[in-house]
Amino acid sequence: MNQLTGHIHTIRRVSRMANQRIEFWDGLWKESKTPFWHRQIVHCDLMDHFDLLTKNNDSARILVPLCGKAVDMKWMYDLGHSVVGVEGVEEPIVQFFTEQKLEYRKEMVGSSPCYSTEDGRLKIIYSDLFSIDPEACGKFDGVWDRGSLVAIYHEDRERYAELIKKLLKNDFSYLVLTVGYDETKFTGPPRSVPEDEIRRLFGDYCNIEIIKKVVEENDESYDLVSLLTRKTTSTKTNILTFLHNRLQLLVIVQINKDLHRIMASQRLESWDGKWKANKSPWHKNEINDFLATHFSHVTKIKNPARILVPLCGKAVDMKWMYDSGHSVVGIEGVEEPIIQFFTEQKLEYRKEMVGSSPCYSTEDGRLKIVHSDLFSIDPEACGKFDGVWDRGSLVAIYHEDRERYAELIKKLLNDDFAYLVATMVYDQTQYAGPPRSVPVEEIKTLFGDKCDVQILEDVDRNADPTSSYSPKVRWNIDECHEVVVLLSRKNPRQ
Repeated sequence: MNQLTGHIHTIRRVSRMANQRIEFWDGLWKESKTPFWHRQIVHCDLMDHFDLLTKNNDSARILVPLCGKAVDMKWMYDLGHSVVGVEGVEEPIVQFFTEQKLEYRKEMVGSSPCYSTEDGRLKIIYSDLFSIDPEACGKFDGVWDRGSLVAIYHEDRERYAELIKKLLKNDFSYLVLTVGYDETKFTGPPRSVPEDEIRRLFGDYCNIEIIKKVVEENDESYDLVSLLTRKTTSTKTNILTFLHNRLQLLVIVQINKDLHRIMASQRLESWDGKWKANKSPWHKNEINDFLATHFSHVTKIKNPARILVPLCGKAVDMKWMYDSGHSVVGIEGVEEPIIQFFTEQKLEYRKEMVGSSPCYSTEDGRLKIVHSDLFSIDPEACGKFDGVWDRGSLVAIYHEDRERYAELIKKLLNDDFAYLVATMVYDQTQYAGPPRSVPVEEIKTLFGDKCDVQILEDVDRNADPTSSYSPKVRWNIDECHEVVVLLSRKNPRQ
């Protein structure tokens, strides 16, 4: 009897604590005191690493615990995924559907009320996180945890980890953003959840690696420490941790120069899968109009020229330049399109080495495709180029790789050169890419130390919004321009 009474007291105490915690957050939402965690734009880390979260599943089922009214949910929903948020306060749920202009119906998930879109692909369960019914919620392919683990109390962390693990499918991806700092100077939220704590909580069930680690001083953009106590001198560490189950290791690393090669293997697997599955909508069977129109800028430099095509795929542009008498070197991390290129273009080839990378070459040596991750090539072995045709490379790489990409390209340029790049410009909160948005101003930032930057052509890709090729139809982008830019040797007088 005493034992039963003890259990009843424990249940009541836990319930009372849950109510107190929800009342705290409810008060903040109703007073609009949400500058610290709510953002009006999609989280950049989610966009950058979304392919790791979904593992290229076009219709993944994704959990967003303690979701608030995060616009991340609408973004994933618009991409075709099913999204389930869990939120203990009703105010942000209603605000979410209102602000996102989504019709909703109310239903039940287990014993918890739920707000759902009419098609059922986006739901927000109105419940204390620990009161949801895992069986009623079902299993998830992925979890996006941007502000949940860092919000809960220390004593709830083990219970939280066990709940999340119950909700995961056998093959899953869990992307979590945490902060690490000296908690003697600030207690949160967001609370400090360092790497070793994540390993303690999830290490029995998951492979855990670091994909991004950024150390910042006095950052006011996210950390509640800076916003609430401006005099703090604590250093925080933003850790974006990708958790993957022990059945399949996805290697995720701290982003620095020494570890990029490990990340590359995962990215190449993604592209390899797309090529093998014939999911290559970026490939066209005709010469790119921009190249044909503006190629004279290259031949003005040298004719015949030596031309680089980074991340070339099986672009027929290479054959066109080759047939015009130029020497062409493509770089491609996936072998499938290289073989397809030589086969489809009816070109005999031999295999050789360029530095430590395999290379497919025509018999006359004027057309080569180096089979390598772009950042693993040997610039000295590749040699210098008079021209670069960049139709789908700069817009394909991740944001964090752009500076390194620019430095590599600059190493490969002759003293006099013409670098043609076709870039996309759009609001990336509407679509994460690829192709990713790379505004002309960013190109100037990346290459302006060595290059003059000139816009040659600017095309509104939504001019015909009903076209199947329109970004509005394909990706639900309201405004999208494709811009052709010429980078040339910097005028020393400027």
